[in-house]
Amino acid sequence: MGRTAAMLIVGVLAGVCFAQPMTVPLDIAGGFNMDAWCGPLEMQAIYDYASGHDPDLDLAELQGGLGAGVGFGVLNSGALMIGASTQHAYSTAFNWFHPQWIADGAGTPEDGILAGADEREYHIASAGGNPTCPGDWLEAAAPGLGWPIVPNVMVAGAAWRVEDWQIPSATAELPESQKGAYADVNFVLAAMAASDRARSMRILALYGPDGADAEVLYAFSAADGGSGPMMTDAAPEAGFATVCTFTKAYVNATGATGAVSNLTGRLYEFAAPLPLDGERALWGFRIEDTAPTLQNNSRGLTILAATATRVSQGTNLAPAANAGTDQSLTDDDGDGVERVTLDGSASFDPDGAVVGWTWTENDQVIADGASATLELALGVHTILLTVTDDQGASDTDAVIVTVHHPLGFNTYYVDFDGGSDADSGLSPLAAWKHCPGDPNAAGTPANTALYYGDTVVFKGGVVYRGQITCHRSGQAGRPIVYDGNTAGTFGQGRAVIDGSTSLTEWTPCSGPEDADGNPHWAEIHWTCVPAGTTAFNQAYFEEDGLLHPAQDPNIADPFYHDNVSEFLTHDACTDTSITDADYFTDPDPATWDGSTYMYIHGGNNAVIRRRVTGYDPAGRTIFFEPLGEPFYTTYAMVNALKILDTPGEFVIREDQTDASGRPRMYLWSLTPGTAGKDISVTVRDCCFDLGAASHVTIRGFELRKTGAADAAVTNTMNVGCTGLTIADNIVINHAGSGIGLDDVTDSVIEGNEVRFNKGRGIIIAEALYSSVRNNTLQKNGGTAIDYYWSHHSDITGNIVFDNEGGHANGITVYLDSSDILIFGNRVWGGNIACTVGDCANMTIACNVLVGGQDANYAFADWRNQNGLYLYNNVIRGGTSISSTSTNVVARNNIMDGSPVQYRGGVSEYNIFTSLSWTQDADNLGPGEFLAAPEQLWVDPGAGDYCLLPDSPARDAGVDVGLTTDFDGTPVPQGGAPDIGAFEYVVATPGDADGDGDVDLDDFVILKQTFGADPLTDDRADFDSDGDVDLDDFVILKSNFGN
Repeated sequence: MGRTAAMLIVGVLAGVCFAQPMTVPLDIAGGFNMDAWCGPLEMQAIYDYASGHDPDLDLAELQGGLGAGVGFGVLNSGALMIGASTQHAYSTAFNWFHPQWIADGAGTPEDGILAGADEREYHIASAGGNPTCPGDWLEAAAPGLGWPIVPNVMVAGAAWRVEDWQIPSATAELPESQKGAYADVNFVLAAMAASDRARSMRILALYGPDGADAEVLYAFSAADGGSGPMMTDAAPEAGFATVCTFTKAYVNATGATGAVSNLTGRLYEFAAPLPLDGERALWGFRIEDTAPTLQNNSRGLTILAATATRVSQGTNLAPAANAGTDQSLTDDDGDGVERVTLDGSASFDPDGAVVGWTWTENDQVIADGASATLELALGVHTILLTVTDDQGASDTDAVIVTVHHPLGFNTYYVDFDGGSDADSGLSPLAAWKHCPGDPNAAGTPANTALYYGDTVVFKGGVVYRGQITCHRSGQAGRPIVYDGNTAGTFGQGRAVIDGSTSLTEWTPCSGPEDADGNPHWAEIHWTCVPAGTTAFNQAYFEEDGLLHPAQDPNIADPFYHDNVSEFLTHDACTDTSITDADYFTDPDPATWDGSTYMYIHGGNNAVIRRRVTGYDPAGRTIFFEPLGEPFYTTYAMVNALKILDTPGEFVIREDQTDASGRPRMYLWSLTPGTAGKDISVTVRDCCFDLGAASHVTIRGFELRKTGAADAAVTNTMNVGCTGLTIADNIVINHAGSGIGLDDVTDSVIEGNEVRFNKGRGIIIAEALYSSVRNNTLQKNGGTAIDYYWSHHSDITGNIVFDNEGGHANGITVYLDSSDILIFGNRVWGGNIACTVGDCANMTIACNVLVGGQDANYAFADWRNQNGLYLYNNVIRGGTSISSTSTNVVARNNIMDGSPVQYRGGVSEYNIFTSLSWTQDADNLGPGEFLAAPEQLWVDPGAGDYCLLPDSPARDAGVDVGLTTDFDGTPVPQGGAPDIGAFEYVVATPGDADGDGDVDLDDFVILKQTFGADPLTDDRADFDSDGDVDLDDFVILKSNFGN
């Protein structure tokens, strides 16, 4: 194909499009509010889900029924209509009856066109589409699981109990091009399959510029039992006629989800059209329940289509432009352009003829004629069709044509500061403002579907304020990539995705009365925060500094609000009260207002938050919402103005709201005043929601400041994602967790910095053949790395430190996980470095696990391990092995005592720096002995656990199948494996960079440090005399090439 992107190959249809018959199929899609059809792709998706999860789920359980907007009850309580399709079968590879095709007659027509009794043509929703409802209206899948539905009928009605389900009315506004005078109208409709049919329902015509003038067209009986023909009736009742009959339905039957069954149904029209006021402009229609409070009488009305008869008028009516359905094409030959055919032949004029068609893009004419074939360049094209009738009136419609790279490898650019959603997004100069999948996207990105191999590059250094949902999957080896400027060619540094919004309009407190008598009132400012915000469901920041709810007692590091060692100790506690005669001394019963909360140590060694419900000064007792869990002896007060006494603290008064329901926030800022500062609150749940997408990569971003509901990167659909990669991101300052994935296979979380998040660092549930590796995790409020229900996966090469939350560990693997490798991780400065429980076949090797100063252990097996293999670890701080665990083996470790032998496990070739109470120095296992830390390691106080040249751990181990150590050094280096995480490597004289050979790299190091005084880099000081001189050069020269 040629390379002229705008070359026209225009084929104009001969003649003109004359007026349609005076009956006009009306577009009532604006009133569609339920999905009453099952399309083939919808059926396949639901069946696939059921087969992979719980095949006994029935259709209602999967799709959610009326409450989810799915039209069970339209046909009957357990079935949906089926739309005929020649493109897709109602089956999947898992169905025994595949493929099963549904033809017209068995289902509703594929094009959705029905013929009425008076030659009136109706256009209903369908899989193939028609001019009124173009495209596939039956395409959505499994709405009950959170996937979007496509409403395709208009329903009003109520269940037996109106509180269970009710739609009292539904309104359809006509498009502007169809508003006008009509003589009559008829509908395709049916009463709900319910005990009272369409009882008390009525249909109204709406007139006037805003539809305010209503006229009742038809009212169904209000008597018990109602009136109106149901789809499953054998024949229409008086006053109605059958307009369509079908013989198949999509049936809800437990254990047979996805079954296509015999079920005869009918769609109806009125036997005679309903008259309209031809002297007024019709605006639209409304159906409504005239007895909306009626109980114990399930009822409803469904309208599927409407066709009206135009009134012949002396004034000209505008034509209706129809540019056709949006198109997505691939440049198969890779020449940068692709041929596309535009079709505007569905345009019509209700009272004359269309005589002109003009196609434009960016205000430039690109074609004329009812249809045109032209070549378009790679990218997204918004093309306008303007049609003109024989009286000079015109109308315009748009079609979006996307031309993709032959392998789907489009690169789009996003610049939140300087981009525009009207641009193509295909170059840095035409960058979008929003990314596809952001609910705030408009124009081109809102209409762009990402394909496998596509990359979206965000501008470096620019703060993007939005939340992105991934709606599409890539392919194995060709993922969809979201890139934070890893190449460094689009902006400076990393792109930032920020889930917060700035808080403005701060007002200083004018006196103690503005701050509940707080003596620090002069330091406190207030403003209003978004409605629904509390002190706990979002995070608050002053610049990048985390702010904290006011707490008493003040915690030395308020990031760890759950440090129970600094809490108050009560006199007595019940499930709903605490008594403390020393603390609750204020005589005012209103001291602790309705926005005050408490932190109570309870449950499974956790801190439980409960709202205060009352205060009894005489009894020195405070009351709160029921705990519902065991409790211990300590507590703290939180989020009360009277205890706001430290810079960086705030209070959210949920009981003080403005007219918009926004609660008031009181703040003592970290530094004086609020002027000129970015004080912000998180307002989005996450940065990226992967949904149900597979083969997606997120790399190179700084992801910051999202709320507590989710992780910064998550997949909320939890339906089995494959091939996810989260790599090289900085994930920081989130009210929730850093990265959280569920039900993933062949996925990798690698090379990320996950810091200062109030929830967990990285949490994965139901991982299969996945890896968390080479990440750095610092100071997260929950456990740094969690695996639950995971199998054949690993946690390798991670650095974890300062993880000191009240119920937070370094690495945790629980809940029926199996075949997990924990290798080469370094964990220190927190609570327990590594915990496991209820798992099978777990290997923990070559790790440095150092328990926190307040932790009882560095490694803990809590219960029910079957197959636990501890090899070549450094474990400092004690080890716990459960009495319920089996097949425990410990070899080649250096530990501060171990109960493995005591618990019946195999303990061999380990070195102990001390012994636990379960051990006897005279009865250790084979190859085991005691040694002091200073005998073993270079500098254990500084965390250097490399072996000394004369360490007794050298060559003292046994082969356990490991081929490398913590650093990747081959094992063994000597006659046998060393004990501990690091093999001792004999240095080669002259090898300055320690890579095992002496070459030009080592000479460069010597040259750069030759004669340096003071000597700050002593790698080339081969004779260890404190300087780099000719003696060192001789050593290098004599070993050069070795």
